[in-house]
Amino acid sequence: RYRNNLVKHIKKDERKYYEDLLKYSRDHLMLYPYHLSDIMVKGLRITPFSYYTGIMEDIMNSEKSYDSLPNFTAADCLRLLGIGRNQYIDLMNQCRSSKKIF
Repeated sequence: RYRNNLVKHIKKDERKYYEDLLKYSRDHLMLYPYHLSDIMVKGLRITPFSYYTGIMEDIMNSEKSYDSLPNFTAADCLRLLGIGRNQYIDLMNQCRSSKKIF
């Protein structure tokens, strides 16, 4: 948490801190920070669904393999979005044939 942490002395803006944390997590394909979900959903309006949708969109646009997702992130994507390895391959084939889905 920001308020009871040493970070508040380094980063003065709490909202910017959480935005940076989410950006770093998303760039490194990390799990959604569920322990901060009250702040993420109420303050930043980023739900786990929108977070993982963004991750899937990013890896599809960069044409990375589904295997580039870490195991726990892939499991969470499957749980929330219903996109597993086979569905991802099907989506990528559709995307290549029609150029864009999103």
